[in-house]
Amino acid sequence: DSAGSTTVAPMTVTATDVAGTVIEGARVFIRPSGGGTTILTGLTNSSGVLTGNYTGSTPQAVEGWVRKSSPPGTLYKQFPIAGSIETAGFSVTALMTEDE
Repeated sequence: DSAGSTTVAPMTVTATDVAGTVIEGARVFIRPSGGGTTILTGLTNSSGVLTGNYTGSTPQAVEGWVRKSSPPGTLYKQFPIAGSIETAGFSVTALMTEDE
């Protein structure tokens, strides 16, 4: 695909702590940079992963966050997300730090 064409791109967000332990139940929120309709939202699974697909023009600048601020389990500080969905997709690992 050339730039600006419609693409279906896979998206993967992985949440782990600094020791590499996966974080289940972390809330993910991603939208176009500057606002707009939510592109990906949900909770990470037992493997610490949330996946989805983006359908639209690429590249697409995005922003968002990953956080786990509700029990059960350890609570974590918000991790900011910024990047660009490319034709091949978008993947990010959120290295979460405990909220004291």
